Amino acid sequence: KNSSEWSALSEKYIVLNNVFGKEIVINEIMYHPENGFPEFIELFNKGENTINLEGFVFTEGIDFKFLQESTIFPGEGLVLTNDTALFKNMYGFKAFGQFNKRLDNKGEELILQNLFSQVVDSVSYSDTIPWPAAADGEGFSIEVINPNIDNSVSGNWKISDIKNGTPFESQTRQEIEAILYPNPFNNMIYINLKNQDLEYKTFIVEFFNLYGSKVKSVEVYNENLKIQIPTNNLSQGFYVIRIKTKQKSSFSEQKYKVLKL
Repeated sequence: KNSSEWSALSEKYIVLNNVFGKEIVINEIMYHPENGFPEFIELFNKGENTINLEGFVFTEGIDFKFLQESTIFPGEGLVLTNDTALFKNMYGFKAFGQFNKRLDNKGEELILQNLFSQVVDSVSYSDTIPWPAAADGEGFSIEVINPNIDNSVSGNWKISDIKNGTPFESQTRQEIEAILYPNPFNNMIYINLKNQDLEYKTFIVEFFNLYGSKVKSVEVYNENLKIQIPTNNLSQGFYVIRIKTKQKSSFSEQKYKVLKL
């Protein structure tokens, strides 16, 4: 065969020993809201790495598939609803997306699969005991008591602490405004904070590669709203930097994309 001729490229999926995205859990379900409120499902990343949700799909329960640019950072969540306009009107922030099929008020199974058709998480909820009965039309959602325990067990769920549920909403907090330089950077990166209220506070600064894995994390105290972090142990490539306060605050964590020379 002529060496200048090339055969067509073929696609090959990697078979993983472990379930990709198993850190994603179904964390809250509003299946029978009060009149005038939307249904919703909250997903939560309980792991330490960012999860790319592209290709993830609900195969039972609701009808929703995640497209490109769908990710959840560690310790964060997102909300899917049956009516995005109504959700924003009632909760004051945007849901991540809208599913087509309504949740069954009597209960049903929800199954989330990854792009390899592996089951990431599944929950079979019900409106009867031992599931929390107050979630059936009385305005409460059901929430996992702890995302690190088995959410397939009814006893590990409770009704929401407040009426109409507590969907994940980092958008309600004030944004951390910062300037990162230089970009591209070499052996040091500097961060200038612009919020005066953050002066002399301690921050957690995390570096993630483009696969979502955390490669560096530092705890740093800022003086005069300035932070500097040595980066000589990082290899060349693109990174996403996440900046957050160490203590709980009214400021939401922020991400910045930077390039290491």
